[in-house]
Parts: sequence; structure tokens; C-alpha cells
Amino acid sequence: MITKAKIVEDPDNPGELLLDLGLELCAQLGWQVGDTVEWIDQKDGSWLLRLIPQNSSTQTQQTL
Repeated sequence: MITKAKIVEDPDNPGELLLDLGLELCAQLGWQVGDTVEWIDQKDGSWLLRLIPQNSSTQTQQTL
């Protein structure tokens, strides 16, 4: 699945940016606010985001 997301300014941290995946996409993926995702560089200019199970850790994770 290829989906476009918006980069927006973080309303809670002016000057910081967020990747807005949208509520519909998150719902389709079963992701919720507070979930942690891993960013995987595909080495072709694209990135894969993967949900990290709770109680797991990785160097490239980001909390939603």
C-alpha cells in the first residue's frame, strides 16, 4: 500500500514537525495514539513504518 502523509508543525512544540498519517489510515492499520512504530529505511528513498509490540525496543522507533 502506498499512502501519502502530510508534514505539519507540531501544535504542542512550535518549530517541530510531525508526520500526519491521518485518523483513517491509523484506523485501517489498527494503530492508536501512544503506539510505537519503527522506521525502516528501504534504501530507495522510501521508508517502511512497522508497529512495534509493547515491551519491545529498537533504535529507530517513534511514538505516535
